[in-house]
This record gives sequence, C-alpha cells and structure tokens, in this order.
Amino acid sequence: MAAVHSDDYLPKLTGVVSYKAFSTNMHRSAIEPITEREFKTNVEYEKFMQDILIITLAESTNPKDYDKVPVAVNGEEAWLPRGVKIEIPRYMVEPLLRSQEVSSKTIDNKDQAAVEGKVIVQKNSQYVSVSVLRDPSPKGRAWLERVMREPN
Repeated sequence: MAAVHSDDYLPKLTGVVSYKAFSTNMHRSAIEPITEREFKTNVEYEKFMQDILIITLAESTNPKDYDKVPVAVNGEEAWLPRGVKIEIPRYMVEPLLRSQEVSSKTIDNKDQAAVEGKVIVQKNSQYVSVSVLRDPSPKGRAWLERVMREPN
C-alpha cells in the first residue's frame, strides 16, 4: 500500500515560484552571545540610575522657547532652567537626552514626473542640548554614548 501524503488530495498548481527566487544572498554572520552585560542585576542598574549628575541645558536661540525645560518621570516633575549647573538624578536626565522635536517645511518637488508639486521634508533634532559636566560612575560615559546612539 502506498503512503498517502496530507496534500495528495489538493489539485496540483502550476506557475508557483519559491520565495527563494526573491531572496537576496546577504552575508550572514553568526549571532554573537552577550558575554558581559553593562549591569549584572536590576538592583545594580537601579542604583546606577540614582546617581547624581551635574548637567547644564543649552540656552535657546528661539525667542519662543521657554526659559525652563520640563522633565517628568513616574509622576516626579521638574522645570529645569537653561544655562545653570543642575544636580539631578540620572533617571531624570535620560528623558532629556531622548527628547526630540520635529520640524517640517514644504519645498518644491524637483521631480518633473511627480504628481505633487510640493514635498514636505521633516527633520528630527534633539529638543534641548544637554551637557553632562560630572558623572560619578565609570560606566557613565558608555551609558551616555549608548543613549545618544539609540533610536528614539
């Protein structure tokens, strides 16, 4: 008796192409396991986030900007003045580093074949420039570089 496959009852389809015909031959590298983490435990990370940093927020050239910048974390809110050295916990600095504003402008479309005559161009930029003047942790610089590098 011949073995019956589960799809033997389906009609045979013609013209079906494998997905492999559309795949690219990209360089594949092995996944590298993380051998050393920045923080071994959550407790160590939480302690690190409680470190007190000294920062300054850059003065704004926009006359419409406020003299103070708001920051809030878990119900704790502060309005930080620009151009002043401020002692602040690291966990309040991270949202400042990640904050962005989006500006957009409309320009003429240079593509003659385009249906639309105008194009909207958007630009993301950091909402406020933060300078870290003092960080007590030796891991602080790596943390700052990682936060600034990560997409928001």
